[in-house]
Amino acid sequence: MFTHHLIHPVHLETETRIRLSSVIREIVPLRPVLCGKAAEEISENRLNANHTDELHAFSGIAFTKSLTELRRNACLEWDLSDLVTSPEPHCDAWYFKLLLMVSGDMCLVYGASFSDLAHMPENPRPYYRGHTLPEVTELVDALVSVLQLRVGSRLEADLDTSIQVVLGGVDTAPFHERLSKLFEEEGLVLEDCEMSAAENGDWIIYGGWSYSAIVRKDLAEEFYFVALMFRLQLDWIKARRIRNKIVNTADERAESYHGSKIGELNTALNELIFFLQVARQRRADYRANLKPWLARCYDSTNTRWQIEDNFDSLYKAACDFRNYVGFISDEKSKLQLEIQSKLLYFIAGLDTLAISSFAMTLLSFRRGDSPVLPGWIHQYGPKLLLFLVASNVVLLLVIFVLGFIRKR
Repeated sequence: MFTHHLIHPVHLETETRIRLSSVIREIVPLRPVLCGKAAEEISENRLNANHTDELHAFSGIAFTKSLTELRRNACLEWDLSDLVTSPEPHCDAWYFKLLLMVSGDMCLVYGASFSDLAHMPENPRPYYRGHTLPEVTELVDALVSVLQLRVGSRLEADLDTSIQVVLGGVDTAPFHERLSKLFEEEGLVLEDCEMSAAENGDWIIYGGWSYSAIVRKDLAEEFYFVALMFRLQLDWIKARRIRNKIVNTADERAESYHGSKIGELNTALNELIFFLQVARQRRADYRANLKPWLARCYDSTNTRWQIEDNFDSLYKAACDFRNYVGFISDEKSKLQLEIQSKLLYFIAGLDTLAISSFAMTLLSFRRGDSPVLPGWIHQYGPKLLLFLVASNVVLLLVIFVLGFIRKR
């Protein structure tokens, strides 16, 4: 039997990822099906996969069981198999899952099995996007709308994301030939892409760019491997999309933001930096609880796709952009303070004019032979008047220089 699994992340575009994650955590224990277990509820890790009867048949139940037994996979799951009325031609069985992770990630997982390799299409993505995906798009949009009401902020689903294809099959020459061809199309040599293998030779796992593959005797290891690639594909998409968001926001030029906008951008960047720190810890916890043979697959894929490097550079870019936005905010604040200081200088000049005008009016006030003012004012009045006029001109000139000409 030959199989392929399509891992299709649904990117959720939002400005409040922390809020989205907290909302999902509130509803995860409720309904419909809870995947994932607490660490103390899982048996001790084994070197190999747990071969049970449920993992010997191709089904969505087998995938859910494998996903559940890998720790740190708490999520909501919807089985969409009954909604798919046009599965791939010649497939014997299929499953279609919609998974909503507590981390705020959403993903569609589609799998199909074929009794004959000739019936399995070499590239299943076009048929999936053209026939299978449209039948569940409205359901995805409805779920996102409900989440948006709970989050209280804009939330949009983007289905135009990269799809990882995991191929599985028995050890035959035609299957090896097909895998070699697919890997060569992406500039890879199949034999050089081996990530993990059983000591008894029951299975070998290969990792590439758009394709991953497992050559096996039964389905047990395959479903565990698909559950692993599910998490890795989510992390890869997340890093790429957040990076694009930062680049696009930076291209809009932070200088164009005014008032509350610059404050909102600074708040969003601080939240993003905190979110990236939390995501890093989640990845570390997930990696620490993998079985050794899956850990080798995780490390190899992480190195090839540069997932951790992308997150590190993303974290640094977010910090640098936050510092830049802070610098712009400080410059705008300095400009406002400068304008305010000029206004104060202008008001001081007006006050000086008012006081001087009152003094000059008082000194020039006379009434014939019987003046109201003391005699010394009449004697020295003209000189005092001239002094007030000269000092007023000098003072106004000093205020003008300090407020409008001097450089800070």
